[in-house]
Amino acid sequence: MNTDEKLRQQVIEELSWDSALKADQVLVQVSDGIVTLSGNVVSHAERWHAEQAVAHVAGVVDLINQIDVVLPSSHVRTDSDLVAAAVAALQWNTSLADHRVKVSVADGWLVLGGEVDSEHQRQTAGYAVRYLQGIKGISNDIVVKTQGGHPVDRASVVVRFVQGHSIVKLGKAVRTTFELRTNQDGEAKIPSIPQGKILVQVIAKGYQTFGQTFDVNEDEKTLDVTLNPPQQQYSAHE
Repeated sequence: MNTDEKLRQQVIEELSWDSALKADQVLVQVSDGIVTLSGNVVSHAERWHAEQAVAHVAGVVDLINQIDVVLPSSHVRTDSDLVAAAVAALQWNTSLADHRVKVSVADGWLVLGGEVDSEHQRQTAGYAVRYLQGIKGISNDIVVKTQGGHPVDRASVVVRFVQGHSIVKLGKAVRTTFELRTNQDGEAKIPSIPQGKILVQVIAKGYQTFGQTFDVNEDEKTLDVTLNPPQQQYSAHE
């Protein structure tokens, strides 16, 4: 059994252990350590559980998630219903008291925006809405703010996938580098990128250049970036 086939069997076994998803609905392929999932599931939560199962398997270089969420007719809800449900879920969570999370939905796709005070709150917000019936997916947001909490407009943001393997999806190379500008709310929103390790660099006039790697292993990922003022310069001469 070669390395890819061994890894494939390990992924299938990990998927089968998770009672929150139907593993027999997920097709697993592995090439050079890159795992591709495909098939149909009935909820975004089930798709997310599949991703988490793969994340627990050692030796996976990257994950390409091509699983489609096909909602049963009884689970389909209007976008306005989903917004109301998401807002209620956030409000009922005591860890998000006085939160500043913004919610919007388009064709069943949920977007969480705004700002929170900690990584714990960001994760809590994602968990609060992840299991809502009728959600097809959740977007990625990057929030940039200064040390005082004020947004930075027109900051240059570079997001680069740094996993070391070229990514191919449906026969075409997947874009792995994005160059953006923050909006007036200090946000730079990007479409889905290959999951794994990404490098985020932020350059803004009057602030120190920011650079840090992050692990992305979920559909919804909001990264809070704090820009610091430039370091004070000292001279040895009077």
